[in-house]
Amino acid sequence: DEDFKEILPDILNLKPKLAYAQARHKRELESFFTIINPILDTIRDPGDFEKFLQFIEAVVAYHKYCGGRD
Repeated sequence: DEDFKEILPDILNLKPKLAYAQARHKRELESFFTIINPILDTIRDPGDFEKFLQFIEAVVAYHKYCGGRD
């Protein structure tokens, strides 16, 4: 729990960073932003964060499977 409290500000900072990236690359990130932005609001404890990480890993894996670049 203490580790989670340490990284919580970084997690919360993902929202404005994602919004900024989406504003700069609207066409490329619009779908990703629409899905991820509300999910970030649901992260309240280490379990939520772990589920978020698993979801992001799945998105990255699927992106690579479909031929996406790094």
